[in-house]
Amino acid sequence: MVGKVDKKSLVLRNGAQKGDYIFVTGKIGKGKYNKNHLYFTPRVKEAEVLVKFFKPSSMIDVSDGLALDLYRILKESRKGAILYEEKLPLYHNSVMEDAFFWGEDYELLFTLPELVAKKFMSSPRYKKYEFSYIGNIVEGEKIYLRKRDGRMQIIPFKGFVHSLF
Repeated sequence: MVGKVDKKSLVLRNGAQKGDYIFVTGKIGKGKYNKNHLYFTPRVKEAEVLVKFFKPSSMIDVSDGLALDLYRILKESRKGAILYEEKLPLYHNSVMEDAFFWGEDYELLFTLPELVAKKFMSSPRYKKYEFSYIGNIVEGEKIYLRKRDGRMQIIPFKGFVHSLF
């Protein structure tokens, strides 16, 4: 697919900065259970709201698993992340591994600077759409999951990888 974008609306993967808040739309981990890749609604309205009113520092769609798609932002931005287990919006029957590694969720994953994130979270637009704050950008090159009991777990950079053959 080919398209055009107005440069002022363009959000790349490489803009995440230390302290940015990490958000996701919708529920994650559902691709395994509801054949979401066959029936999904692209988050176009949500992306338009974000770009027009809040200008994310980075953004990507979650199609190959939260871990791998977040890694793509982190690699381009040269940063790491901490995700909070209790904040992950898991789909009904899914488990962490489904959300991190399965893919086919087709949700937006994006970052906002702290002050913009706080404004965003208190806005009516945050409540109108299904947005969830799930973590923060940190220095380093890893994804950490802070478990509910406070323990930290490193999340591997794996997910669905497309092959040419």
